[in-house]
Amino acid sequence: MRQNLSVSKIYLGKKLKILREIHGLTQNEVAYMLGINRSTYTYYESEKTQPSLEMLRRLALLFDVSSDFLLDLPEKNTEIQRRAQSILLIDSTKPNTNRT
Repeated sequence: MRQNLSVSKIYLGKKLKILREIHGLTQNEVAYMLGINRSTYTYYESEKTQPSLEMLRRLALLFDVSSDFLLDLPEKNTEIQRRAQSILLIDSTKPNTNRT
């Protein structure tokens, strides 16, 4: 069943600033830990630019939060998610073959 997928404005920049302050870090320190320029990180906090998916993953790991939290998505543990996780687990135990 399809859900209404209208998206409200995500205040990612504000969340990043709050998380950085909770961890007692400066923008320079966060940028260094992420391997990016301070100005790039500053643009994330000021919402002038949006981080890539990979950078969102790294931010979530750094700040010890879920990417769902950063993206303002509800935490879910749906049957479809459990099935996908199960398949991914099984796939990770198989020998690496070049599947497309």
